Amino acid sequence: MLAVGFEPVKNGYNFHIAWGDFALGEYSTKSFASIEDMQKFIQIVNPVEIILDIEFPDKDELTKTLKQYQNFLISIADVPHRYEEYLLEHCKIQTLASYGKAVEEGR
Repeated sequence: MLAVGFEPVKNGYNFHIAWGDFALGEYSTKSFASIEDMQKFIQIVNPVEIILDIEFPDKDELTKTLKQYQNFLISIADVPHRYEEYLLEHCKIQTLASYGKAVEEGR
C-alpha cells in the first residue's frame, strides 16, 4: 500500500509518499520535488493500492500516467493536513510523545 501527499511551496509543490508492507511490518517514506520523479519511483515500488489526497493537484493526470504501466487500486481520501490535531482527536490521546521521531519529522 502506498499513500501520496503534497505540500504547497513557493514554486509549486513538494510530493511525499509513504508505503509499507503490512505482512512484513516494513514502512518507508520519501519526498520528491517533481511529480515525474515521484511517478517513476512509484513504478519501482509497484504498490497494490495507492491512496491519494482528495485535494491532490493533477490527480487525474497522475493516475492516468501510472495506470499505463501498472494495475492497482486507487482510493481517494480526505487526508488530514493537520495530522497532530487529527491524531490527538481521532485516537483520543493527550500527547503524541509515544509517536517519537515520526511526529517530530512530520511523517
